[in-house]
Amino acid sequence: MGKAPGASYSVIPKAYEGKMDVLNLETGGRRDDLSGLEVLKEHPLPKHMQFWAGVIDVKSTITETAEEVAERIRAVLKYVPADQLGLTTDCGLILLQRYIAVDKLHALAAGAEIVRNELSGKK
Repeated sequence: MGKAPGASYSVIPKAYEGKMDVLNLETGGRRDDLSGLEVLKEHPLPKHMQFWAGVIDVKSTITETAEEVAERIRAVLKYVPADQLGLTTDCGLILLQRYIAVDKLHALAAGAEIVRNELSGKK
């Protein structure tokens, strides 16, 4: 017996009916399992909509490396076209000490730069 579909199977297609331009989900910060995004293969994002993926874990004080962030981005890119993907944290940074939040944002930017360079063919 297969794994039961998660909430995303009903939420994501229904969200397309809303009057919005961005669908923001906590996807990659603490979860290695992105199977909930499989629904995007059956129900691709409308062309006008962006998908913002949370790829930074705000519940941990351990700062991700740029490569860890890049790997999370690469995983999301299996489901979301690069031109429709935005990146963010898995929630707000308010509960983290400022220096940790700043380091996590630097890792987010550096990881995004790694993947952006890969997609554009730069080294």
